[in-house]
Amino acid sequence: MCIYRATQGEDKKSLLSDRWAKPARTRRIDGLEVALGFSHGDYSRCIARVMIGLVFVLLVGVVIVVILIFLVLVIYFLIFLVFLVLVIYFLIFLVFLVLVIYFLIFLVFLILVIYFLIFLIFLVFVIYFLVFLILLVLVIYFLVFLVFLVLVIFF
Repeated sequence: MCIYRATQGEDKKSLLSDRWAKPARTRRIDGLEVALGFSHGDYSRCIARVMIGLVFVLLVGVVIVVILIFLVLVIYFLIFLVFLVLVIYFLIFLVFLVLVIYFLIFLVFLILVIYFLIFLIFLVFVIYFLVFLILLVLVIYFLVFLVFLVLVIFF
């Protein structure tokens, strides 16, 4: 394609003729071609266009690589954030688990204390009841003794 463009409008003689060394005819020269130093003839313009294309492909490749590196870093950062959130949730779960265990231990201790107090109250009532029964039996024995004593004395 470059050779066709370079020979377009010419008499298609050998590429080694002196025509190729002549400056380009009244065509506009791009600024990038001048900056790259290609401004002599159609063949040089073709080389300049190929070089510009290669530079463009290289720049596009660099941009794509930079975008891919950025995407990989973003994905790693998102994975790190997910891992960090999972670790934080796990730590919160452990804290709540420890609090629940402490609360259950406290409840068990509280239930044991309440049962112990109920047992003590029951024990006190039982002891009072036994003392009352013993006193009642003693009073009954004393009364029976008095009745027998009165019977023995008077009869």
